[in-house]
Amino acid sequence: MLGSATFYVVRYTSFFTIQKISLLQASIEDKEKYQDQIFLNLQTEMNLFLGKSLFDFDLKVISEKISSLPQIKNFQVIKKWPSEISIVIDFKKTLAYLVQKNGYLPVSEEGEILPLLLLGDLDSKPFFAGDIFLKNKEVRQKAIQLLAEIPKSNPTEEKINSQQALARSQKILSQKIISEIQYKESTGFTVILSGRGTRVKMGQDHFRTKVARIQNVLDYLDGHQIQARVIDTNLTKKVLVRLRKDP
Repeated sequence: MLGSATFYVVRYTSFFTIQKISLLQASIEDKEKYQDQIFLNLQTEMNLFLGKSLFDFDLKVISEKISSLPQIKNFQVIKKWPSEISIVIDFKKTLAYLVQKNGYLPVSEEGEILPLLLLGDLDSKPFFAGDIFLKNKEVRQKAIQLLAEIPKSNPTEEKINSQQALARSQKILSQKIISEIQYKESTGFTVILSGRGTRVKMGQDHFRTKVARIQNVLDYLDGHQIQARVIDTNLTKKVLVRLRKDP
């Protein structure tokens, strides 16, 4: 009887009442705009447990709720005795967007299509142009392989001031300066560089070798102040450059 009474007092005393529920992101570095709304919705639902005993926090219900969100890759629920809970969430990372009539579909690094977003929820990432990226998983996966060979950003950007960073970032091939990726069965992938408007023909394979060639070409063009309209990497050992003509 004494043991039961003690457990009752421990379980229902205010000492073990949930006072705080914290939602944390596993990686702040890759935080995306749309995730703020997911955090807000989850926080509202989690706050329903405030004031209840920590013993009554139903881990199964919480796990099912979070697992049902397709944007979430992994999560961890941590009970911090006597009165706090932390939930650490790891989101799937968006690599690109598919343009739709009513919005934009994020494409994860694994090639998964995530729920629709509006324009204001988008981050600075490339667009996959055309329904083929939605309908053909193989093409979508190859586009992901292509992007994986291109650096996400220029590693020197944060070491210089913003104006210099902007000018320099346009000279370094990175995912940040890719505005669009197109695909045709006959010619393969074409990458559109923002700012320059240059079309880079990447073909169907050997992306790593081609990326290195492209950077060499960009360095040469910038060094000689030459504007390129098309960079074609499909030749075996050479890169063909078509120059931009003055209007």
